[in-house]
Amino acid sequence: MERDDLGICLNYRLLGHHLHSTFTSVRAYKVDSSEHNEVIVIFSSPQMTGRDVLKSMDTEDDLEWRAEHLCCETCHF
Repeated sequence: MERDDLGICLNYRLLGHHLHSTFTSVRAYKVDSSEHNEVIVIFSSPQMTGRDVLKSMDTEDDLEWRAEHLCCETCHF
């Protein structure tokens, strides 16, 4: 699981392994530079399942998706 200055990086592979897990403070950003200097929040949700995030990503594929926390009963960190 990768994390950058915006949060946990949500991608298809990670979400595919956590379809029923809960992600908190989910955000979708439009990023204008690789250094994240120009960031605009396009979408925000306090809580979503991995499956719900995947569905949202399909409609907005040019955004960077992040979350603050992953709540997973079967995860071992």
